[in-house]
Amino acid sequence: MPTLRPPKVLPPGGGETLHVLDEVATFKVTAGDGQGAFSLVELDCPPGGGVPLHTHDVADHVLYVLEGTFALTLDGRRETVTPGACAMIPRGHAHGYANVGDARGRLLVIATPPASEERVFLELAAMLATGPDGSTELTSAIRLLGARHDLALPLAEQPPTDPPPAS
Repeated sequence: MPTLRPPKVLPPGGGETLHVLDEVATFKVTAGDGQGAFSLVELDCPPGGGVPLHTHDVADHVLYVLEGTFALTLDGRRETVTPGACAMIPRGHAHGYANVGDARGRLLVIATPPASEERVFLELAAMLATGPDGSTELTSAIRLLGARHDLALPLAEQPPTDPPPAS
């Protein structure tokens, strides 16, 4: 019989928090907490912040918008998402997002199985503490990390920051 992990309750703002440039990632449920089934991270993004287009070969993701306005790109299709919007992104599909609002925005990201985000954030934070400063070295660092984890970044440097035209 597998060993049961104890329940975990975090207060608001609780969880391991990492700062990468002006982005904040708070790990609410780690791969270990979820016994390898899933992870949950809260991302706090400044205006213009976000994640470049990428794919995962192993993990499915769910993005849920808590606050703010984001341009979400899925397989080349862009749409604006606001609080309460939810996107299911199966593995292998190109995705990225940018905060297109004028205030910080927050997202919840669920990955199943737990994707490499925890390691990527930890390694990127360490690299930025000793090296890249947001210039082209940052892109190089992200690509290097992508090669080490389930993260492919061949599609673009940044997702579009302008919302899609009204249909």
